[in-house]
Amino acid sequence: MFNQDALLITICAVIQLSKAKYFEAEQRYQTISQWLGKEGSVFEYDQPVIYPQGSFAIQTTVRPHGEAQEYDLDFVMELANGAPRYTNNPRQLLDDLEKRLRENGNYEAIVERMNRCIRLNYAGDFHLDILPALPAPYRGRTARIIVPDRKLVQYKPSNPKGYRSWFREQSQHILRRDHSIEPLAPMQTAVEKPNLCNIVQLAKRARDVKFDNPEKSVRSIVLTTLLAQAYSPGSSLLQELLSALNAINRAVESSWPHIIKVHNPANPEEKLSECWDKYPEQYTEFRSWMIDFHRELDQLQHLQGPAFVNALKSLFGEGVVNQTIKLNASKVETLRSAGNLGMTTRGTRAGILGIASPIAPAIKKNTFYGDK
Repeated sequence: MFNQDALLITICAVIQLSKAKYFEAEQRYQTISQWLGKEGSVFEYDQPVIYPQGSFAIQTTVRPHGEAQEYDLDFVMELANGAPRYTNNPRQLLDDLEKRLRENGNYEAIVERMNRCIRLNYAGDFHLDILPALPAPYRGRTARIIVPDRKLVQYKPSNPKGYRSWFREQSQHILRRDHSIEPLAPMQTAVEKPNLCNIVQLAKRARDVKFDNPEKSVRSIVLTTLLAQAYSPGSSLLQELLSALNAINRAVESSWPHIIKVHNPANPEEKLSECWDKYPEQYTEFRSWMIDFHRELDQLQHLQGPAFVNALKSLFGEGVVNQTIKLNASKVETLRSAGNLGMTTRGTRAGILGIASPIAPAIKKNTFYGDK
């Protein structure tokens, strides 16, 4: 039978941001941070600090499905000094950020105005969404912030740093994966990650394959939060994902016909699922998809050979799965050439790709790139 974890982990490796692109994005946002706080900037005395949020911060980036190949990376520009002049003028904060970016010839042609952020479009690679923010009033020792909403002309509560810390606490478990199932070296980061990160990536990819129109699909932050809240360590990546989906489906069904509410665990004032209040049809689509997703994943356990591969293609996309198979075939050839085919790092018989090998659960230290 196919080694399910080996293929699922390699899918994560295929769809994630590569190490090279990750560090390129990191260097760019650090350069942007320096520009925003440079002498002569409108933010010069506000101590602007840029830090990642969302999938870039928690290592769950997913390559867009379809023709678009640009990753969506999110960052916060927090004015540490508070900048009282913006307290009652959220639009001005957005406008000043846009103006400052356009003052730099490197950014002028790639700036795009959004509702809550300013986007920089790096064609063919990724776009950076920069969300301006102020420290939340009376936040104490927390990292809570308030962010501007152009349409509502008001500030909304948030806490990206707190969310990142919470997610990391939820994702401490890593399965020990021996040499026989590791992807190729350039994709090593997928193996190093906690299982929860891999689970989120797989679910986000399956969502993107299912929904051609992003307006109809569940927001990434909502899906990520639900999976993290439902997560518990298991014997395999597939079993952990099935368990989390089962827990979410139970919660959804027990609340039906009411809509479940999802808040930022690091700031209960931030309702992540507010879009479902405005567009309940999105919730109906989400509920239906979660049932289908769980059923299709469960069927994977009973499939072998071409049937298993075809089921993966249906869930995660033909191109991604073809690339996954190719990468694993290259791994097999590498092992064969080295004379190690069929041997694990413990020297026991494992067989070629497609033959299951034992995977022992273990707790391993997290690796989150970009931390200071």
